[in-house]
Amino acid sequence: MSPVALNAATKLRSAIPLFLAVFLTAGVFLTDMLIPKGYAVWSLYLLPLVVVTRIFRTVSIAWFTALITVLVFLGLILSPPGAASFNQSLLNRSLATVVFWTCAYILIERRKTEEELEVSYEALEGRVEERTAQLARTNKELLEEIAERRKAEAVIRKRDKQLVEAQQIAQMGNWEWDIRSNTLTWSEEMHRIYGLRQDESPESFQDFLAHVHPEDLAVVREKVRRAFSEKEPFSFDHRIVLPDGSMRTLHGEGGVVLDSSGEIVRMVGTGQDITERKKAEENIARARDYYIKLLDEFPNLIWRAGIDGRCNYFNKSWLSFTGRSLKEELGDGWLMAVHPEDRKCCTATYAEAFDARRPFVMEYRLRYHNGSFHWILDYGMPLFDVDQAFIGYIGSCFDIEERRRAQELVEHQAKALTQSNADLEQFAYVASHDLQEPLRMIQGFAQLLGRRYSDVLDDDGRQFMAYLMEGTERMQKLISNLLAYSRLDRQQKEFGQMDSRAAASRALFNLTQAVQESGAVVEIGALPVVCADETQMVQLFQNLIGNALKFRSTEPPRVQVSARSVGGEWLFTVQDNGIGIEPEYGEKIFAIFQRLHGPKEYQGTDIGLAICKKIVERHGGRIWAGSQSNHGATIFFTLPLIQEKEQNGNEPRSIGRLH
Repeated sequence: MSPVALNAATKLRSAIPLFLAVFLTAGVFLTDMLIPKGYAVWSLYLLPLVVVTRIFRTVSIAWFTALITVLVFLGLILSPPGAASFNQSLLNRSLATVVFWTCAYILIERRKTEEELEVSYEALEGRVEERTAQLARTNKELLEEIAERRKAEAVIRKRDKQLVEAQQIAQMGNWEWDIRSNTLTWSEEMHRIYGLRQDESPESFQDFLAHVHPEDLAVVREKVRRAFSEKEPFSFDHRIVLPDGSMRTLHGEGGVVLDSSGEIVRMVGTGQDITERKKAEENIARARDYYIKLLDEFPNLIWRAGIDGRCNYFNKSWLSFTGRSLKEELGDGWLMAVHPEDRKCCTATYAEAFDARRPFVMEYRLRYHNGSFHWILDYGMPLFDVDQAFIGYIGSCFDIEERRRAQELVEHQAKALTQSNADLEQFAYVASHDLQEPLRMIQGFAQLLGRRYSDVLDDDGRQFMAYLMEGTERMQKLISNLLAYSRLDRQQKEFGQMDSRAAASRALFNLTQAVQESGAVVEIGALPVVCADETQMVQLFQNLIGNALKFRSTEPPRVQVSARSVGGEWLFTVQDNGIGIEPEYGEKIFAIFQRLHGPKEYQGTDIGLAICKKIVERHGGRIWAGSQSNHGATIFFTLPLIQEKEQNGNEPRSIGRLH
């Protein structure tokens, strides 16, 4: 139902009593006019009067009573005559009017009483509702307060638990001393530290003193006395004796609590079990003493600096070296013994490393006790405690005067050797070129003599001429190889990726005549791509294969060339079935002009393997022999793998494959 319809229905229901009262009044009036005066029809007016009192207030009842009075007397006039006289009817209606007004008065008073009761009831209901609302609010506030109190109690219990756990972890308890009553209150952890049960807690300050170690009683009393007199916090360490006779060391802190008048009323504090820490400190002190003693006996020059960068320790070796006292060296005093030319650089190196908290190495000259200066190698290292807090530096110095002198001598000799090698190479190059021309002239005239005077010469002469020609050929080969050997050091390293198998095949092609004459079988296996000088690699393989063909046994030569990857490098192998090499000559054969066999047995210039060694070493490899006499020779040499850097920035990786 809509609100408008509901409102109309409500008004209609409230108007029904009014319509009923009007209807009844009209009905009584009409009846009164139709019935003769002698009849007491007017008494029916009481019915609408009663109805009106149910719906109107007191003023309206009075007005309705007046209306009824008018209607009663109007009915007297308008009603037909009856048996009773007019005076009787008037008297009756007058009495009826008195009755109406009496009833109206009674009804009005009752209505007033009802209205007052209604007002009182409404007021009472209002107060009940207000009290109920207040009670509900109070109950809600009480519930909220109870909830907050429970939360607070839970937090307090949690904090109490955390406090107990924290005290157990820290091995720290708390206490309170009520001065006026001389009573002590201990936490649970204090009882545990003292080895007492909860019911064994000391009740007074005197009871507490009974647990203090006799040698520390004076200290405890003095701290308490000063706290009372100065009213300042206190802190001290003392020992206690447990019921089982064992001892513990405690660190105590506390202070006094004053009242409003400034009088001391309580003393509160904490006690922490530091027994293990004391033992550790004693161990550290013993270790420090041992460490200092060890450093004093150490032959190196040892120094130490604090967090301010100033030196606070020098061992005996340092003091003995400089001939100065510890007082003179402390702080920045040690710099006075540093050579004036090195002092600025030394200070800058130390300051830079100190600010960065990183190790450093520096060399400087330090004045020896005889007044001379010695070169010192100083290693400095930052120091950190167990919490990684910086605590200073420690350094160890070495007297490197002799090493510097030896190093300078070595450098001087190295320069002299380098110059000598350069001069020797230049001499060999120039001498080889200067020898080429007369050698060609000798060879030319020897050939001319052989052609023109061969009929004149006897057998010995022709033999001598053959020796001359053979000697000039050997000399020419020697000069050519010597030139090749000297050029190796002057040539620039023009390395690139190349197929080593192709180089070996080219070398074999160059040796075609020697292979055919000896009936040799040369097998070239799978060889890798390497980073090398292709020309030198051809010369390397040609010398090694040629050597295998030259030093052959009675059997037809058989040479095998192979390679494999071992430990980050390529290992090449040239193996033959020739006469082999004695193990003691494995290194000697790679030296220049070294010969194991006479020139009549095997021809050669004694430079071939030396050239091989120089080529391999220029490529960053090694070469060696691994064979036995009459069991063939095996020459090994290594070359680095090609390194290719990954595009993603990772470590380089080795590439290459066998061909």
